[in-house]
Amino acid sequence: APGPLGRRAGVDEELQLARPQAMIAALARRPRLRPVAVVVGQRRGDARLGVRVERRLYLDGAAPELRGEERFIPTKGLKGDRRRFVPYAVFFPLHPDVRAQVSLDGRSVVVRYGSDPGWRLATDAAEVKLEPAQRLMDGVARGTNRIVLSGLFRLESGGRVRWKLSRG
Repeated sequence: APGPLGRRAGVDEELQLARPQAMIAALARRPRLRPVAVVVGQRRGDARLGVRVERRLYLDGAAPELRGEERFIPTKGLKGDRRRFVPYAVFFPLHPDVRAQVSLDGRSVVVRYGSDPGWRLATDAAEVKLEPAQRLMDGVARGTNRIVLSGLFRLESGGRVRWKLSRG
């Protein structure tokens, strides 16, 4: 079965996390490992603003979890008022068979697939919410939800949002 979470970064680029459970389980069997950066990537971001987006994914050998960070980095081509705040959004599309619920404190989401005890996606984003989405599966659009992490960052200094996926 596919992993319950996919991942959509920033405004428009999609990166599917293939089976995070398998990666975390493999790491949990080797507890003496130190945290390992699995992926460090970047993209142009929003050229209209002059912002580059950098993504870091970590697997932690001491704890069975996957951590991620999106950094919004100003470039020399900043446009407009540098002191203004601009919105960001990080999307996690869910598989249609997955159930999700935002916690009471609004800082995390519990994601469950079938009888699985679940996974917890915790974040330091200003807002966490679920919203309707469509997912194309075998050429057929299916209704589902996606987790949205959102907030603001100051254009001149950039910003970041961190998240952690762990057993719920």
